[in-house]
Amino acid sequence: MPVIYTTGVRRADNWDSGSCSWKNTRTGEGPLVTRTERDGDEIVDEIAPEPHDTVVLKQKPSGFFGSNVLSYLVLLGCDSVIVTGTTTSGSVRATVLDAFSNNFRVTIPEEACFDRSEASHAINLCDMHALRDAHQVRRRPEGRGGEALPRLASQGSLRSSERGGPAA
Repeated sequence: MPVIYTTGVRRADNWDSGSCSWKNTRTGEGPLVTRTERDGDEIVDEIAPEPHDTVVLKQKPSGFFGSNVLSYLVLLGCDSVIVTGTTTSGSVRATVLDAFSNNFRVTIPEEACFDRSEASHAINLCDMHALRDAHQVRRRPEGRGGEALPRLASQGSLRSSERGGPAA
């Protein structure tokens, strides 16, 4: 299964942050996460891209806006996407709405995205679920609805799509 990562990028002086700086008073802050000293836009080691994966740099919340994501998905012949990441109310939601607007079927594994608070996470998943059949918010069996999506770590079902079988 093709994997496309998106991650943020800005000039050191934040000139290219555009409207993000108008609404966010914290744009002058550095992207370091203090407990880890990692760049907040850095992809963590546990899910680091493999050599055959694609990494797309973005400047806006949506992975689609101003990037090559759509053209890569068309090139790959994709009709569906699985959207994961941070934050549910920001980049995940923006990417899901753009994917929906570009006629992709979208799945959002609840356990593979998060937000600043559980309430914000849950409310945004609920709102995105309201897009109906365009995509499915898959929740754990103990969740409040939806179907269970096997953990993405169970690579057997995902790898079957590489052989032409059904994807998870």
